[in-house]
Amino acid sequence: MRALALVLVAACESTTGTVRLELATAPGSTVMDAVETLRLSLTNPPETREAQRDSGGGFDVSLSFPAEGEITEITVEGLDPGGALVATGVSPPFALSPTNARVVIYVAPPMSIAPAPVALGPAREAVSGVALPYGVLFAGGRDASGAASDAIAIYNVYDHTLAGGLAMPIKRSEVTLAASSSGLVYVLGGKGEAGVEVSTLLAFNTTVAPSGLWISLGDQPAFARAGESAVPIGTDRFLVTGAPPGELAGGELAPRTDIAALPAAGATVTSTDGARTALPAGASELIRFRDERFDALAGGGSAVAGILATGRFAVVGSGTDAALVDAATGGIEPHPGVLSVARTQPAIAATDRYVVVSGGGTADILDARTLARLATVPVAPRAGARAFALANGQVLIAGGSPATDLIELFTPPPRN
Repeated sequence: MRALALVLVAACESTTGTVRLELATAPGSTVMDAVETLRLSLTNPPETREAQRDSGGGFDVSLSFPAEGEITEITVEGLDPGGALVATGVSPPFALSPTNARVVIYVAPPMSIAPAPVALGPAREAVSGVALPYGVLFAGGRDASGAASDAIAIYNVYDHTLAGGLAMPIKRSEVTLAASSSGLVYVLGGKGEAGVEVSTLLAFNTTVAPSGLWISLGDQPAFARAGESAVPIGTDRFLVTGAPPGELAGGELAPRTDIAALPAAGATVTSTDGARTALPAGASELIRFRDERFDALAGGGSAVAGILATGRFAVVGSGTDAALVDAATGGIEPHPGVLSVARTQPAIAATDRYVVVSGGGTADILDARTLARLATVPVAPRAGARAFALANGQVLIAGGSPATDLIELFTPPPRN
């Protein structure tokens, strides 16, 4: 398939830039074979252009417009000869500036989950991950023999590649990760090579070329733990779950003395009244943190995701029930039986339109506002995977047990 060239002409005729747009699919996918018409749409400035498949089997589309720094997104729609949508994808937001750039858009059938173009090798379980503005950072894990890993990798949603980072100083799995606004990723605890919980705190500087830089922040004996979360509660502030719970701020970690323990799952939203609200969740408890105070809510859940567009949390129980929790009021709206099956250690992530709940060989796609189940689709059979909402509206699923290198992507339909 041909690459698609978008020519960006700046206000000054002597300054131009080209965005080279390429399409990627799941390995071995034939989704583009049925596409007869390729439609490209930009959000800002709004423009749509279509191209028919040429004699060489590809598509050639060029768009020219002022390149004055506007933030835009590109949506790709592949239509079959009857005009039905069979493939789609969207870029993350990027600036139209008079420079040369390359953007890769992953295309797949709408409302599908399929393998990403790259794999998280080597195959391992108990991998930790944390969302970055441009993708996801993965750390550690255990290979099929049970040996701990020191691997660092970053998935980039702008080109759907996986870049290796400088190896961790200590091999470990089930680490706690927290991403700061300055490009530092804090790495706490986990299980070392002997399966013993580690208590060191490190910072990985993702901005240092070519593969990052490690900074030691010392040993934290009170925080030897594995499988916990760092839940954002402010600018570069995080609640560290477990017992005792901690607060990580500016690279310094201290215990919280106002609560004895926090359950491992957690998410954060800005509520409708503007307050940053966190919700650590356990099987029998929901703990809300807002206005610097903890309060216990009724019920519990095995997984939780924040829905930024509504200021609510989606909470998945141990069976087929789910709930929406209002961050501002603490009100709980139950949705019994909304999931197709009960899942062990489900992965969950929410975009502004969808909530994806995955595990055990299937994933439920829920409406983010109502939790109505819109589809159930096949996925790799695994438990304990991690799911992350990406900047382009996709959801990435990786890790889990048994050990795997598979990364999967949920592709939503185009916005109306």
